[in-house]
Amino acid sequence: MLLLDALQVNGPSRLVVALATSLRDRGMDVRVAYLGLGDWPEGAETLRARRIPVLDLGLRSLLDPRPCLRLAAHLRRDAVRVLHTHNRYAHLVGRPAAAIARCGLVSTDHWIVETDLGVRGWIRRRLDDMSVRAFRGEMVMVSHAQHAEHARRGRLRSSHTEIVHNGVDADAFQPDADARHRVRARLGIDDATPVLMSVAVLRPGKGHEHLLKAMRRLHDRVPRARLVIVGDGSERVRLQQAASALALDAVVHFLGTRLDVAELLAAADAYVHPSQFESFPTSVMEAMATALPVVATAVGGVPELIRHDDTGLLVPPGEPDALASAMEHVLRPAVAARLGAAARSWVETHASHDAWVERHRALYRRVAAAR
Repeated sequence: MLLLDALQVNGPSRLVVALATSLRDRGMDVRVAYLGLGDWPEGAETLRARRIPVLDLGLRSLLDPRPCLRLAAHLRRDAVRVLHTHNRYAHLVGRPAAAIARCGLVSTDHWIVETDLGVRGWIRRRLDDMSVRAFRGEMVMVSHAQHAEHARRGRLRSSHTEIVHNGVDADAFQPDADARHRVRARLGIDDATPVLMSVAVLRPGKGHEHLLKAMRRLHDRVPRARLVIVGDGSERVRLQQAASALALDAVVHFLGTRLDVAELLAAADAYVHPSQFESFPTSVMEAMATALPVVATAVGGVPELIRHDDTGLLVPPGEPDALASAMEHVLRPAVAARLGAAARSWVETHASHDAWVERHRALYRRVAAAR
């Protein structure tokens, strides 16, 4: 069983749905549970369409023990051999449930730095650190940088840890001339206009404010260039106001949450990832699979994906001038073609979806056999 905090339009949720459906295709008996529905009911529909049982635990408070006990009851009733929790709230509920049900435990963290501040965030972090020490299980880190950071914080002391880089289905993300023309027509952008794209939740730490400043600088040099921002979140209104203040209303397109990311990426000429922290960003892999030249900040696990001036360009975080220069550079056709081809080749060789799924299958078998 795979357990996640909520079904949301973000990297972790999309990875869990992709993993569940691929495991099902390989004949494994798989279930998915989540603590709350979130903003992606289509994710649950996708799972049910593949005959994967879906369980909403209806968590309202971490002080309420009933979701944990309900999960433990389902684990026992269905004779689940391995529970795989994803991210902190799922860990807090899933780890004790797995202990009660006496099933194997795997936990994956998709984060690398703390973003939840304040008293509630401190309490949640302390509870999570305590649960790592209290409940024995396998820990999965998605990048070497993430592993190093968590080890520094002492979160890996009581569990065996394995690094499993995320994978992407390269067949689902690839250049598509028809999609490029279709999407651009809907956005009112002609085929000759340079388009840069960024896909991420609009929240603090994702670097969008630096991206807008960089776009202002780029627009002064390349007036025809346009920026498409895909995603929604708490920062959207503030970012739209910032774009207006920079006189970018006609230059930056905010599309909100979208489920057709593969088609949107095919309409871009380059991809930009300005985040201030990342573990191993799925969106960057998807852009690479689409053969887009990528400009990304050299943070967290990103340099494990991007080799500078080979599979993309790396820039320091929080530096709009460096970001703008790199964005201008990758819009040159020869540079874009070279970086894009190398990026897709890297994904096909090193970030295979099938290999990612098989690593998890092997891990589940090992954990189940040890019970």
